[in-house]
Amino acid sequence: MKSIFTLTVLIVLSLSTTSAYCTSAANEPYIDGGKKREITIGSNRESGDMLLRFKATKTGEVSITIFNEGGKVVSQQTNQVSKRINAIPLKNATSLPEGAYTVKLTVNGETHTTGFMMLK
Repeated sequence: MKSIFTLTVLIVLSLSTTSAYCTSAANEPYIDGGKKREITIGSNRESGDMLLRFKATKTGEVSITIFNEGGKVVSQQTNQVSKRINAIPLKNATSLPEGAYTVKLTVNGETHTTGFMMLK
């Protein structure tokens, strides 16, 4: 039985230099094979990267697409993932203008969505 899971989380990030790491405001689980999993987005202020963290159930490829409020694709990337917790830097995410964004994550044939709000 194939299932598609959807998770929508609003995350507020501020890009000041006061804290070394800021995780998402809400870590809401999605169900994967009867197990709870979490997808979070946080900023690593030392490196300047935004990180997408999630646990993959097997090794494979992940496709990440970021959409702006109008539904326009503003970033796309593909990465390899391992059967573990993965932390994927979101390319060019910190250069996005202020606003709300949706992240679509497709890993091993399953699609999940989450969101974040960019505040500068």
